[in-house]
Amino acid sequence: MNRHAGLPNTVHIVDNPYFGGLSQRGKRAETVLRSPYDGMRDNGTLTPHIYNTSLAKAFALATPGAHIMSFSDADMAEKYAGSYGKSRNLLSYDPAAIAAIGGMLAPANENLIREHFEFLNTKYTRNFKAFSKHLGKDLLPADPGMVVTTKIPAECLGKSVKCSDGVTREIKSGHDYSEYLGNETGVIGVDQSITRPSGQSWSLMRWALKAEDVSLVEEGAAKIAKANKRLANAPSI
Repeated sequence: MNRHAGLPNTVHIVDNPYFGGLSQRGKRAETVLRSPYDGMRDNGTLTPHIYNTSLAKAFALATPGAHIMSFSDADMAEKYAGSYGKSRNLLSYDPAAIAAIGGMLAPANENLIREHFEFLNTKYTRNFKAFSKHLGKDLLPADPGMVVTTKIPAECLGKSVKCSDGVTREIKSGHDYSEYLGNETGVIGVDQSITRPSGQSWSLMRWALKAEDVSLVEEGAAKIAKANKRLANAPSI
């Protein structure tokens, strides 16, 4: 939801640090920067979109950070401009780095860059399937990517559980849940729970699927599922 006068009530914001590794949509776009979002770049869609093409990880520009924001229509871009801070000319950011990126994205290198990102997409797809074997019922609908989001099962919250260190802990929130999993299973996730001013909330976790060894992903997912079962059977607070 946004509170800017004259703008739609709902806007989809799309962001992925390895944008080139996203599943391809529609016809094969002409450039690697456009190809992951090809099917979403349709101004006829009911919900307007904002695309954040991050250069931080994909092209090693994390410090101090660089990305390209694109909007589904010019009117929305103009009204949102003030929300994204001061606009900067990328060429003044680091001329040498930008020149190198320009070289990588030159037409002559297009197939090489595509092969790299297609390798990432293949890895994410493989890991997504492995993760889904144990946690598929909790996964939010999404294409395979660098990260995946799951719902925290309701039966895992509001519980009192004795941990391996002998201490009994209460699992009340996503933070408690992520801490419990990290300590008990060695699998680290990020609490992505959302609470709106209205009181509506979603208990969510984010997991990275970057491992080169798919067996590690499946092993981690199995540990999470086992921990979920233990929490579900634990006494309520």
